[in-house]
Amino acid sequence: MKNRLDLNFQLETAEERTQFINEYLPTLPFTLTQDEMETISNYILWGKNKAGRNIQQEGYVELKSWARQPVESLEALLEQPGFGETSF
Repeated sequence: MKNRLDLNFQLETAEERTQFINEYLPTLPFTLTQDEMETISNYILWGKNKAGRNIQQEGYVELKSWARQPVESLEALLEQPGFGETSF
């Protein structure tokens, strides 16, 4: 499924991201899927607080879905979502 969300990853704080989502959601011409709602919640949770730390760094939750895992082989690297030659 193609990513239909256009999230602003230039925003770093959870507060900025929450404000962005509050303004962005009413403009969507489609109904969000469960996966898209989870992506939005992770987008906010990964935002930093006033101390410059996200919710995982504060020890509140463990955000496994976007946490990088050590790559054991080239094949494993190629299978990672979001991998591109420009990031290599």
